[in-house]
Amino acid sequence: MSEQQPRQRRRKVTLACEPCRERKARCDGVKPLCSTCRRRQLGIEQCIYQVGNARTACSDDYTKSLHDRIRQLEQACTAHGINPDTLQNVHVDRQVYTQSQTELDAVVMGISQGQILTPLSSSANESIESSTNARRVTAMGTTTSEEGIAQCRDTSQAFYGSSSAASFLNEACGTASPLLARQASRHSQAATLQNPSLFNGMEKFVLPPRALADHLKERYFKRAYYLYPIFDKDAFEHAYESLWLPSGRASTVNEYRHLGLGEDPTSIAFHSSLNAIFALGCIFSDLSTAARATAYELFFSRSKQNIGLDLLDLNDLSVVQTLLLVALVLQGTPFPDRCWNAVGMACRVAQGLGLHSIPPYDQHESRLWQIRRRTWYGCIVLDTLVSMTFGRPTMITNLSALAVPESMTFDVQSVEGIAKTKLHFQNESVRLSIILDSMLSKVYKPWQCRVPDDGQNLMSHTNTACQSMDIFVELHRRLQAFESSVPSSLSWTKPITMESISPEDAKILAIQRNVLHARFIYLRVMLYRPILTQLLASDASDDADDGLHSSFKRDGARTCVNSAIRLLNLVHDTFRTEKTGAWWWNSLYAWTASLVLMTCRLCPSLWATLDHVGVAESWEKCHAVLEALSSFSLSVRKSFDLLLKMHQTITIGQEDHGSNEDPEQNPVHELLDTVLEGDLSLQDALTLSFPFDSDTMGFQYWEAVSLG
Repeated sequence: MSEQQPRQRRRKVTLACEPCRERKARCDGVKPLCSTCRRRQLGIEQCIYQVGNARTACSDDYTKSLHDRIRQLEQACTAHGINPDTLQNVHVDRQVYTQSQTELDAVVMGISQGQILTPLSSSANESIESSTNARRVTAMGTTTSEEGIAQCRDTSQAFYGSSSAASFLNEACGTASPLLARQASRHSQAATLQNPSLFNGMEKFVLPPRALADHLKERYFKRAYYLYPIFDKDAFEHAYESLWLPSGRASTVNEYRHLGLGEDPTSIAFHSSLNAIFALGCIFSDLSTAARATAYELFFSRSKQNIGLDLLDLNDLSVVQTLLLVALVLQGTPFPDRCWNAVGMACRVAQGLGLHSIPPYDQHESRLWQIRRRTWYGCIVLDTLVSMTFGRPTMITNLSALAVPESMTFDVQSVEGIAKTKLHFQNESVRLSIILDSMLSKVYKPWQCRVPDDGQNLMSHTNTACQSMDIFVELHRRLQAFESSVPSSLSWTKPITMESISPEDAKILAIQRNVLHARFIYLRVMLYRPILTQLLASDASDDADDGLHSSFKRDGARTCVNSAIRLLNLVHDTFRTEKTGAWWWNSLYAWTASLVLMTCRLCPSLWATLDHVGVAESWEKCHAVLEALSSFSLSVRKSFDLLLKMHQTITIGQEDHGSNEDPEQNPVHELLDTVLEGDLSLQDALTLSFPFDSDTMGFQYWEAVSLG
């Protein structure tokens, strides 16, 4: 008799099917059909598993593993001399000293403080410039590729009206060469959007090392705050300091209540704004380019994690201020929709809080009303600016009835006078925004219907022939009146001497003056830009000279070109200094001015009256600005390459047609057609220029550039 084999132990399963449970038969748990049911020839619809009946014995093992892990971590802390019981009360003492760039870079790049700057998640750390959400039109309304020309024509993607730089490029190309517009339309592809997770736990309240935080905050207040003073600086500083105090030592100051940011340092609004301020501070920081890119992406990611319904539910002044700060950060990204919607939400929340109904200015008004007014003015300025850059209607209406304080000159010798002088810039910015609002509504008409063109694309062409010349004369007069009424502290025509002002305050006033000056010149370019494109259309169609109106168009187009040259001179002289605004505005100014310089070459009647040497010199300045900024942003680099290809094609075509004596051949009809033909194919040029996938290039590819 053979030796009896040991009985095989029954394998236990967590969950048995219903037929086996009823018959108390052994079930191996195989899905979708267990072995027992298969032997009994039962169907899949009978071999079912009821999850609700599963035993949860594994939960005890999981809990035990968590306790074991906690004990291991506590033992590791003890081994390194750290008492786990005191971790909650640990705070960082403030160190008041100047950090060198090397020390700050070490903090950002993770040599000494890597864990503190650990990104929130893989999705949150996605490169901004190479994100799959990035569009072919930037948040400043400029085009980064040929497909972007078609994107501004297709309303299923996004709407870019006639005042946007993208629409300007489309009008110039579409008018002079319908072939280019049709070809670009065929290459257009819809962007695939992803729904990012808006919240990521308590990690959104993580702070950077104190030395780095102090440096970035200081750079923000020196370079950006007084351009958009939308919150109370003292209240914010008090809340910021309380973040570094031990629990129980932070105090609440009654005078900061209801002022928005700074009232509650533990709110998601404050932490989102703080990270937005850190991101803006990175732009003007002393960090190296690589460290600046790393820190900017990190703080941008942390800031946007808090934007959602939880933030809107706060429904107070801090929400408006937070959304405006986030919008400022988004202006330097290829996310136009996010920037547009952030400003729109800020305006809506502000109107819901009644900021649009603030009483007329009173120099003795309370601190609360001052902050509410400054926040509302921030909404007005950003609303008109993003509406201009995108060519869309403003959300805030009836600005002409807004009572803005008159231009005032303060005694810059006193502390109080210089403080009021620095804040007065916002009033001048609002006054200019009111003129811009009138220009958008009367000249660009963003509310007008858009009719299909021959290519079945919705187009809106600003036709100056249908507009009264009085509109341009009136707006020109208002711009001249504004220029002459700017107070001496901000005036570029009669500036004050800065000897009696501290260097720090003098630098702030210089930044404000240059920003206001550039914005003023840009509005002059915008005023006469439709006349330039209309003149281009007239030259291309060989319309008969209609006397006075034709002369007005040539004079207006010449004013547009001269204003573009003036704008380029200002940007070229200041963009590498510490007396300029954000780099994305300089890129927009250079982009628009370069389009004006290229368009004037396509108008024979205009080109014959211009200083060709002066235009060439201005193009070289534009080339220098965009080349420097292209090393700072991938979007600017793409836009710059596109402009270079177009400029090369236009100048070569202009020379070829200049030697052509055939009277039957219209050079304007055929000039841009060469862009898509032969050796000068724009599509081939773009392929050679951009052989990489856009998602593979991020901020880590920025090259060093001195921008102050």
